[in-house]
Amino acid sequence: AFDAPRHGHYQICVVPAGGGTISVLTSGTARNVQPAWSPDGSKIAFATNRSGSFDIWTIAVGSGTLHRVTTDAAAEFQPAWSPDGTKLLFARATAAGQTIDVMPAGGGAATVLTGLRGNEIPRWQPVTATAVTGVSPGQGPAAGGTTVTITGHGFVAGARVRFGSAAATHVVVHSLTSITATSPAGTGTVDVVVTTSRGTSQTSAADQFTFQ
Repeated sequence: AFDAPRHGHYQICVVPAGGGTISVLTSGTARNVQPAWSPDGSKIAFATNRSGSFDIWTIAVGSGTLHRVTTDAAAEFQPAWSPDGTKLLFARATAAGQTIDVMPAGGGAATVLTGLRGNEIPRWQPVTATAVTGVSPGQGPAAGGTTVTITGHGFVAGARVRFGSAAATHVVVHSLTSITATSPAGTGTVDVVVTTSRGTSQTSAADQFTFQ
């Protein structure tokens, strides 16, 4: 997707990534610029002054249906979708300066994320969810004290580890994919669960530890 002048006015266009026929999605005399694909490929968000000041709009690629997302008098531009497609990040310019805001992709109340900034372009980075894919060793004494290596992804500083309902000790995050922790006292087979700022890992057979 790209913006390009068509008959003297900038429009939102798409073309196959390998080259081919260009399709012009917008029309009229407004300036339509800065397209951003939704994660599922069904919509494009863009900035346009078709309502007066620049606002964020979306267009459904299949039907051409337009939807105005921002509606105030400030100038909003440089849209970026959240990885799950539910929110839009954008820059908002006012007489006092520029902020970076976020709001539901369908419209609604915006949340200001920054103080007054310069001419910045926001981006939304996908974040890997916390998950446990392996525990080694997978067993240890009921009294606890076993040093266990937990593998997975989405491990970040400040991670907390539980063996069942009991908290592990000496938790060390070595990387996004590796944690070591000391098992607490326990009985039976339990799930080893990691909680970070990205969420709590889902339980599965791969995260189980047996107290012997």
